[in-house]
Amino acid sequence: MRYPKKNYNEIIDGLDTEEDKKELLSFTQAVAKGRKDPVFFGEYFLGLQFHDSQKVWLWITTRTKIEDAYELAMTVSIKLPPLEMLLTHDFLKNILCPSNRFGKEQPITEPVLTENGFSPIGNIQAGDKIYTKDGTLTEVDGIYPQGKKDVYKLIFNDGSWTRTGLEHLWKVITPNNRFTKIYNNKDKRGKDEYVNKNYREFSILTTKQIIDNWGMNPKIGNRVEIPMVEPIQFPEKEVLIDPYILGLLLGDGGMTSNSVRFSTVDIELIEAIGNYKKMPGENCDYNLRKVAGKLRALKLLGKNSQTKFIPEEYLWNSAENRLALLQGLLDTDGCFNKNGVVEYVSVSPKLAEGVKFLVQSLGGKVVISEKYPTYTYKGKKKKGKKAYRLTIRMRINPFRLKRKKKLFDDYKYCT
Repeated sequence: MRYPKKNYNEIIDGLDTEEDKKELLSFTQAVAKGRKDPVFFGEYFLGLQFHDSQKVWLWITTRTKIEDAYELAMTVSIKLPPLEMLLTHDFLKNILCPSNRFGKEQPITEPVLTENGFSPIGNIQAGDKIYTKDGTLTEVDGIYPQGKKDVYKLIFNDGSWTRTGLEHLWKVITPNNRFTKIYNNKDKRGKDEYVNKNYREFSILTTKQIIDNWGMNPKIGNRVEIPMVEPIQFPEKEVLIDPYILGLLLGDGGMTSNSVRFSTVDIELIEAIGNYKKMPGENCDYNLRKVAGKLRALKLLGKNSQTKFIPEEYLWNSAENRLALLQGLLDTDGCFNKNGVVEYVSVSPKLAEGVKFLVQSLGGKVVISEKYPTYTYKGKKKKGKKAYRLTIRMRINPFRLKRKKKLFDDYKYCT
């Protein structure tokens, strides 16, 4: 429906007093200016306050005051594409990746990974160092409170979740560009099929845009995809036991007494540990030398399958050491199935959570489920210990044992 344009001059002439005329004239002038300047509109009519980077984003994405935005961006050190591109590009929201200055809208209680561990975002100050998507540390150069706003909980397909506001910016692959590589468009455009040129291409969308386009509880085929983090680059720390060997011991090592044992049918694994003696009359059991003292120092000696855990100094270590530890754990208690999924099972809740941390900090996804296995003993069906099953997906090969490593390397991931 189209509305007729108002003749403000006729309206002004019909007013009784000069004061009424001045007030209306001032208002109409403000409306006219607000149509050309979203920052002015927000400040004048809505009472909002914008920091410099928000002004830059509003002016550019609404294509209203691009030159002013570029000039302001240069004075506050915001990186932008060349001015010529900004003046001619039709899809500015997609080429402007959100910087650390704007686009972040989360509750002050949400955790952020800093150089000293996780911290509520409300405690972060300028000068603090936090980890970014590429796994490296970056320094916080400014804090911009967003005030009181509605909060939405977003749940990912591995069960992890976060909370954001409607204006939080996301780098996503939309469902169409995520799943459709070739369009089957028979009877249109004169041909049956054509290639989706934006296949696997990322876009920048707000939480609100995601909800408006695909709903609050979208089906699998209507879900957006966000990029996974690169391996987090924690600083390297010295450890008592080689990370790979500790992973093997946590998997198939017996450490309930001073006599540490290791059980395996893979000679490759016992050779990696070294300093062992085969137990008399046993085909796959070995006694390990000079390791009990180190396990005691790590508070692991005396632990059984239900109480084993990963020491903190191994969890918060370099990406190379964390991967080596994970490879030891999966070479013993992990498997790789035909669907390209790594599976790991443990009866220790602490060990399961530790493996989850390793996988996620290396850029992988993991889902934990619980079950009580059953077994038959002397003709009677019995309930086993509560087990934690981890379903893992990651691009980095999490195996070192040759036969498992080959299965992973040979698998063709579909993107």
